[in-house]
Amino acid sequence: MKTMSQIVGVLAAVSLLGMVGCCRSPDATSTAQPQLPGEELNLVHDVGSVLEGAQVEHVFPIENELSVPIAIVDDGDIEKTCGCITLEASSRRLEPGEKATIRLRVDTNGKSGRFRVGGLIRWRAENSESWPMNLYLEGNAKTLLASQPGLVQFSPDEVAEGTAKELLIFNAFEVDWATLHIEIDPPNVEVLETKIHDDHVKLLLRARPLAEHVDFSASLKLTATLAAASGAVKNCAIAVPLQGSQTIDLQVSPRVVFASWSPELQKGTARFLVRGPASESLASISSISCEGLRAAWTTTAFVSLNRTGYNTLQVELRLTEPDDPAFDSRQARRVRIVFAGGRSVEVPVYLVAQQARS
Repeated sequence: MKTMSQIVGVLAAVSLLGMVGCCRSPDATSTAQPQLPGEELNLVHDVGSVLEGAQVEHVFPIENELSVPIAIVDDGDIEKTCGCITLEASSRRLEPGEKATIRLRVDTNGKSGRFRVGGLIRWRAENSESWPMNLYLEGNAKTLLASQPGLVQFSPDEVAEGTAKELLIFNAFEVDWATLHIEIDPPNVEVLETKIHDDHVKLLLRARPLAEHVDFSASLKLTATLAAASGAVKNCAIAVPLQGSQTIDLQVSPRVVFASWSPELQKGTARFLVRGPASESLASISSISCEGLRAAWTTTAFVSLNRTGYNTLQVELRLTEPDDPAFDSRQARRVRIVFAGGRSVEVPVYLVAQQARS
C-alpha cells in the first residue's frame, strides 16, 4: 500500500514534467491535489501554428519518485487516439529515482484547423495499482491551399455562351509560383487566364466539353513548391472538382453511316442512333429521305433512365431502287430525318457492297 508521501512524490514528478516540458494541465491539477492511483492526468503541449502535413513532436521528461519500480507492462498500456500518433517511452520500466522521456509525434496530414490528439500511457506498480497519464499535442494546422468556390459548376447557358468563371486558390504560406502546374483531366474545361497575387491565384475557366456529353465533370489539380520548405513538407497541391451540363441538339451516331448494299438486288440496310432531348417526340418520324434512293424505316425508342433528360432512338433504314440510271454507289448519300414537330437532322450514308466486306 502506497503512503500519501509516495503518491505526492509521483505527482511531483508529473508536475515537474509539466514545467520542463512546457505542458499545461487543462484540469489544473497541482501538488495540492495529489493524483491518486487510477486517476487520469492530462498533459497538453501546444505546438502553435503548423503546416498541414508537417510532423510535429514533443518530448515529455518523467521521473519515478516512488520507492518501488513502475512499468509499462504490455502494449495494452499504451493507447493512441488515432493512427497519426507515435507514442514512445525511452524506457518501459523505471526504478525509484530513475528518469526517462516520452516522445509524442503527430502527423498532421489531412488535418485542417485546430487539432488535439495524443495518447495514454498507464504506469503500473507490482501490486497492479496504476497511474494513467494522458499526453496531448494541440495546435492549428493551416491548410496550404484552399479554393473558392470548392466546386466550379457550369450551367447549359454558360456552356453555350462560353462564359468564363472565376476560381480563386488561396495560399496560407508563401509559394514559389514559378513552379505552378495546372492539369485538368479530362480536358472538359480550359484555363483562359492565370493571375498570381501575394495570397492567392485567380484562374478564369471556360467549359469545353465533348459534344456528345450532356453532363460532364473533370478535376483541376494545381501543384506548386513552397518558397520555404518546412521539414518534410516541400510541395502543396489542391484538387478542385469541375462539373457542368449542356443542351445537346438532335444528333446521329455514328456521324457517318455505312449501309450494307447488294449491287445485284439493288438494296441495302443501315442502322444508327438518333439522340435528343426527351421533350422531342423522337419516335414520331414523319419522313426519311435519301438522295437517289427510296427509303423505309423502323424505329426502337430507348427512354433515358438517368436524369439527363435525353432519349435515344434506334433507326433501321432500308434503301432500295435507285431513281437515277447513272446511280453511283460509291458516292455518299445524304439522309434527312424529319420529325413530327418539324425538327430535322441529316447524316451522310456510304453504300458498302456486301461482297467487298470481310
